[in-house]
Amino acid sequence: MPINCRLVSVEDVVNFFEEGIDGMGKHDEHPRNEEVPDSLRQSQSWEFCELTEDEFMRLEIQDGTHTLIKDKDGASLEGLTKSSVNEQVEMLRSGKNLSPLIIRTRLPINAKGASFYMEDGAKRAIAFKVYFASNSYKTVKSYIGTRKV
Repeated sequence: MPINCRLVSVEDVVNFFEEGIDGMGKHDEHPRNEEVPDSLRQSQSWEFCELTEDEFMRLEIQDGTHTLIKDKDGASLEGLTKSSVNEQVEMLRSGKNLSPLIIRTRLPINAKGASFYMEDGAKRAIAFKVYFASNSYKTVKSYIGTRKV
């Protein structure tokens, strides 16, 4: 079970995605992820929590391959994505933290053994994983949506 949870509204999560991390590209003028706000609104409730190490390592990445974060690393990335992950690892090494992940409860279609399904934050999650390979685990902050089938 995640720790230090507090309830948040779906609109808080959507605003974080749209404005806090520019997840739709409104500010960098590279439109993307137009479907994500509607996907986030499908969860009936939201909490802001910290993930345990086990929960973090069993996150399912949203790439359609049913891959858990424990089975993914920066070496498997290409081009700009890899440099973005490396930049984020350097931020963690300098003592900064990364933006929270946006995840939801798993559904029957998700990977067996997954703790949660990642709605947004695969690059951040991979950066955390690379960082944790040579540093102690510290809890990862996440917005967690509860979705029923």
